[in-house]
Amino acid sequence: MWSTLLDEAKEKSKHLSREEAVKIGVLLTLFTGRRVVEIFCQGDFSPAQLIVDKKPVQNAYDSWHVNLYGQAKTWGADGTNFDKTYVIPTLTQSKNVIYAHWLMRNSSFGKEWAEMTPDEFKNDLL
Repeated sequence: MWSTLLDEAKEKSKHLSREEAVKIGVLLTLFTGRRVVEIFCQGDFSPAQLIVDKKPVQNAYDSWHVNLYGQAKTWGADGTNFDKTYVIPTLTQSKNVIYAHWLMRNSSFGKEWAEMTPDEFKNDLL
């Protein structure tokens, strides 16, 4: 399922306008509660394994949580999730978050944003 979604996102991203890419990114900040720079520049989402009774379920993924890598504003401080992948809740189904992020990040604009520093991105978006 995930490879099919990624292929579809890559194909559709070829036709994504800058305005559409920005709208997707803004919606992702709302649906995930993540910082703008995490969505547009440095964060990556992946499917979170389903956990039932504190045990992982083989080949099953959580519908309302995703893995996040690329937490911002930690500066590598002790006790933070800097340079780690961890699970976060979402306000929409996880496959929608992952698909939308792949769609935005695979667009020509998303590829540019992913290479920017937070200050460069702020200047570009404003």
